[in-house]
Amino acid sequence: MRSLQRTINLSVGLLLILAACGRTNNQPAVQPASQSGQIAVVHTATALVPSPTLAKKFVFDTQVAISIATELSLSPTPRPIVTFPPTPTIYPDELSNSCELWRNFIPSNCWISERRNVAVQAGTQNIDPQQGRILVYNDGLAAYDTPQRIGSIKIHTVNYPIVDVYTNTTHLLFNLETRQWLDPLGTVLPSLTPTATP
Repeated sequence: MRSLQRTINLSVGLLLILAACGRTNNQPAVQPASQSGQIAVVHTATALVPSPTLAKKFVFDTQVAISIATELSLSPTPRPIVTFPPTPTIYPDELSNSCELWRNFIPSNCWISERRNVAVQAGTQNIDPQQGRILVYNDGLAAYDTPQRIGSIKIHTVNYPIVDVYTNTTHLLFNLETRQWLDPLGTVLPSLTPTATP
């Protein structure tokens, strides 16, 4: 009988040790065996949950990593920001008294049209101040002398392609497309042969 009691006590002790290893804070304490040799009863509120092993932790971490990699691969790739070059500023046609100087030419004023890629200067020849001259710069530079020697001319207005020029006593028109001199009524006037370079 004593050997049976010892076996039971040993079994209960082992159970207590095993229970203590897996015991959590919310589990009630085990009631010790009485001195009279009664068998101790273990009361547990919940089942024992063993702590996760390294293998289970590795499996969990691997699943988390696979989940993150899948989410990143399915997320849309950011598209590059498309930028466009700024639109060039086109300046309005301009009538100016500040003109570029050319050899054998004295300017009075000039008209510049960036959108039409043309510039016109009015003035006179350097070697003959009585000979009016107009310079047209488009793909190249060309000089056109007035049909008569009327002195230095000046641009009044430009209603493309017609340039309205004048002196103190004379009013003339010049057609930029046909490169011809016109009278105020639009009749073509005979002109001198244009000079390629002024």
